[in-house]
Amino acid sequence: MTKNSPWSDIDKTAIDFISTWLKESKPKTSRSEVARLLGYTYQAMRKKFNHDNSPLTLGEFEKLCRFFHKNSASEWMQILKAVAIKNNDLNEAKLIDDMLNDHQVKNAIVNLAVTYLHPSATIDDISDPAVRAEIKNARKGNDKEDKKEI
Repeated sequence: MTKNSPWSDIDKTAIDFISTWLKESKPKTSRSEVARLLGYTYQAMRKKFNHDNSPLTLGEFEKLCRFFHKNSASEWMQILKAVAIKNNDLNEAKLIDDMLNDHQVKNAIVNLAVTYLHPSATIDDISDPAVRAEIKNARKGNDKEDKKEI
C-alpha cells in the first residue's frame, strides 16, 4: 500500500533551495545546525531533507531565510518560478521572471519583506519615499478606524 505524501512540488523545491544554501554557505552550515535552529533533532531534519514527514512551515522557511541572509519574498518567487518550469508552465515561469526582473516589483518585494516579515523593521528602513508615504497614510487610516470603533 502506498502512502500519500503531504509534500507538494513547492514544498520539495523549498527544501531543495535550503539544501543548496547549506552547500553554498561559508563556512559550511550543517544540517545539525539547521535542526537546532528550528528545534528539531538531526533525524527529524534529515527526514525533511528527504521529503519525509511534514514539510517546512512558512515560519520555518522565513527563519531559515533570515539565517542564510536571504530575502524570503524574493526566494519564494524563485521557488514558484522553479516549480512552474518543472511543471512545464512556461507562461507562469516567464511572468514570474518578468516580475523578478522588474525594478519596481523588486523594490516592492524588498519593501514587503522589510515591512511585513520583519517585525523589528521601522518605516525608515524602507528606501522608496513613495512606499514610505503610502504606508504612513495607510497606518493613519487604520488609526482613525480604530478610534471610530471606540
